[in-house]
Amino acid sequence: MTIEQQVTSMELSEHLKKLGVTQESYFMWEGIMADVNKMRWTVKKFRENGNPARCAAFTAAELGEMLRPHLRKEIWLPEIRDRMNDAIYMRDEANSRAKMLIYLIENKLV
Repeated sequence: MTIEQQVTSMELSEHLKKLGVTQESYFMWEGIMADVNKMRWTVKKFRENGNPARCAAFTAAELGEMLRPHLRKEIWLPEIRDRMNDAIYMRDEANSRAKMLIYLIENKLV
């Protein structure tokens, strides 16, 4: 399994960044100019390098730590539980947890 399969997808990582989620992660997605017309994206160990074309690539464990304080009993209303269950059936755990966090932020539950 590659590291790209163990972290949040680039699309979900960008969505979390736009929502204001802290960009502290062990890995990052970084855009590297492959040629004039396209960007090649890769996962690297996170480091400050001033490249604006980067965003945190969160692991399932990192997202679990972010979600832990917000998973109180009172948020498990049926409609929220159903949405989160849909996210759990995604291909991998990191993306499932990212979807949960996005849902909670967008619905002002965190």
